[in-house]
Amino acid sequence: MNEICPICKNTSAKIKFEIHDRSPLNYQNLSIYSCNFCSHQFLKNFSAEELRSFYLSDEDTYKFHSDHSYVERKILLSNLVCKKLIRFNCTGKLLDIGTGNGTFLDVAKKYGYETYGVEPSKYQTLRIAQHKIYNDNFENIHFGNIIFDIIVNQEFIEHVVDLDIMMQKVSNITKKDSIIYISTGNVKSLYASILRSKWKYYEALHVNYFSPMSLQLLLRKYNWEILDFGSGFRFYDTIIYAFMKTSILSYFKLLVARIRLGNITRFGMHIIAKKSMD
Repeated sequence: MNEICPICKNTSAKIKFEIHDRSPLNYQNLSIYSCNFCSHQFLKNFSAEELRSFYLSDEDTYKFHSDHSYVERKILLSNLVCKKLIRFNCTGKLLDIGTGNGTFLDVAKKYGYETYGVEPSKYQTLRIAQHKIYNDNFENIHFGNIIFDIIVNQEFIEHVVDLDIMMQKVSNITKKDSIIYISTGNVKSLYASILRSKWKYYEALHVNYFSPMSLQLLLRKYNWEILDFGSGFRFYDTIIYAFMKTSILSYFKLLVARIRLGNITRFGMHIIAKKSMD
């Protein structure tokens, strides 16, 4: 049976893989559909409400976010993301959707941003004090009259159940020339191509799996102009913010993870876009 692609609305998406869930939700069988037009992939047989409830109550899945090695890598990548944003003259109010334990916000604050975060897990937000944190699912939050200059969405968009609701809300809390930064997995990546159904992104906590085309289509649909697309950072930045501030092993892992041949990356991708109209 064919399904409708949540990105391009093509009606001919077909099952690509059927897998056993590797997430804490432990679904016995997941059907992953693939669109033959934009290459977007997505889940169908899962409970959206169960997924939302899980994030609000979870205490165990993301404990590794407190590990020293994870925090070191997150600080490193956060510096590289902030340096990239600055090149597009991004200043002002920054909202990090899916902020976890706030490591990115800690770094962004040092670059002069006025920092806000969204994180549904109370466990994740226990140590965050110096930022304004909204502790709920993004679609439930009322931001009042706040308009954001920068939206950051790192490894979060794949968790979103309804992409249109998310993007409409993002449009409502931004203005013309606001900037959005998104990073996520890439179904066209080297890892995804080699591992196929064993690609680690395939699990019930991730309900959307993007291709370069589908991610750009989603943003253009909501009037975001693509400014930058890829998977890596400038060599100079990796020297200054990686090699000099982390272990040689961590630096080597970063470089290998960012190998890119056209749109074929080892793992993921990022995109920066500007809102072209209110």
